[in-house]
Amino acid sequence: MAMPAQAQAKFVRRQVSIQGELKSMSGTTLPAQLVITVNKVTPKKNKKWTGAYPEVKKEVTVLVDANTKFVRKYWGKSSLEELTVGDKLDVRVKTNEDGTVTATLVKDDTLHWTWKIHNGRISNLDATAQTFTLTQNEKKSWTVKVDAKTKILVPPYSSTSSTFADLKVDQIAHVRGVINTKTKVINASMIRVNVPEVQATTSTTNL
Repeated sequence: MAMPAQAQAKFVRRQVSIQGELKSMSGTTLPAQLVITVNKVTPKKNKKWTGAYPEVKKEVTVLVDANTKFVRKYWGKSSLEELTVGDKLDVRVKTNEDGTVTATLVKDDTLHWTWKIHNGRISNLDATAQTFTLTQNEKKSWTVKVDAKTKILVPPYSSTSSTFADLKVDQIAHVRGVINTKTKVINASMIRVNVPEVQATTSTTNL
């Protein structure tokens, strides 16, 4: 017995992988919607699939909810709050008959945990935004974001962490955390400030 066309269409529906750029998002609270400009879709649309399907070079609205898993480039645990417009995403979705798609996995290839410690000089301290600029040289700098989980160590070091207010312009700092390679923003997990250099002094004695 031949399978009815509608049942056949449902049968051929498959999980779809979408690669593209995050164009916009409805917010950082689940459930939410992500608008993605599609660069690649796998697999290609099955000829027997009668519903809407994501298309390359077009935008698709992806639904995310409490069941959606968020990860970074190297599969570290992430969240909706970490996503930034412009990020490159690899999203696995379920295609729905009504034309919507629901994400089961959102992988942000622009974000990753940096084991490398980024060193530089502090400037542009913003106490309201809890951010500062970390400059290594004229061509290399990062915006560092601080939150309640950031461990700050300013000399003289003690068992109690320092606060954002202890950071000063021109201090040399070492920063580790989650980096966005597109926006050059580091969400810092740790900031350690160098011990100030002691300037040598020359004294003269009248003989």
